[in-house]
Amino acid sequence: GSLIGLLAVERVDENVPFGDDDLDVVEAVARHAGLAIDNARWFRRLRALGAEEERGRIARELHDRLGQSLAYVGLSLERLAGDLMGRNGPGTQDAVIELTELAAEVRRAGREVRTKLSDLRLEPGPEERIAEMLAGLLARAEMRSGIATAVVIEGDSTVPPAVEREITRIAQEAINNAERHSNASRIDVRWLCDARGAELQVADDGRGMPARASLRHDAFGILGMRERADAIGASLAINSVAGKGTTVTLRLRQSGITDGRLSQ
Repeated sequence: GSLIGLLAVERVDENVPFGDDDLDVVEAVARHAGLAIDNARWFRRLRALGAEEERGRIARELHDRLGQSLAYVGLSLERLAGDLMGRNGPGTQDAVIELTELAAEVRRAGREVRTKLSDLRLEPGPEERIAEMLAGLLARAEMRSGIATAVVIEGDSTVPPAVEREITRIAQEAINNAERHSNASRIDVRWLCDARGAELQVADDGRGMPARASLRHDAFGILGMRERADAIGASLAINSVAGKGTTVTLRLRQSGITDGRLSQ
């Protein structure tokens, strides 16, 4: 009962009309194609759900193992440095300096782990909408890298929570890519959501990519964004100009609003 796609059939010889047998064949092909496409879309949605569960498991393991271990190592190094500080002996001061530097490095690693935990467990809460999530992503990126950021929110509609989660993940990946690889001085995010549809745009003023640059075989972040966009029925476009930055645009087609929420 739902529209999956459009199948167009044309004859080479326009003087020969279609018959009932032709119609039966086309209808049978359309039914099989519709089921196959619908099943493929559901499989992508299930795979995205499995990825979210895996993220949660990894986040728990990082917290229980790596995070606590780093905290213990950092405290132990600081304690050793404190014990040596009052002693006089050859190389003692050098050892204190080295232990202090190691403790600082462990603290930095611990902060990085906490950042990753925050990214892995990114999930819109019942009272936190996508506007707050985007602002939080940009604030953390600005704090880490010093890149200037800005977010613009337009429209007064929202999307269903499951769709919102995928959009937020796409925004997170686009922001992270700009932060790590673009050498940008500014990242701008725009979110528009109204009765006509929804659009997310993440733009940076970095070095961009050459016009004919091919996608690396290990560019899993971009592949993941495309899969998430496909899972929610959205289109994803990446426009980049060498020396002028990159813009990632996600467009979500909507059929209307139900109870103040956009429905596909």
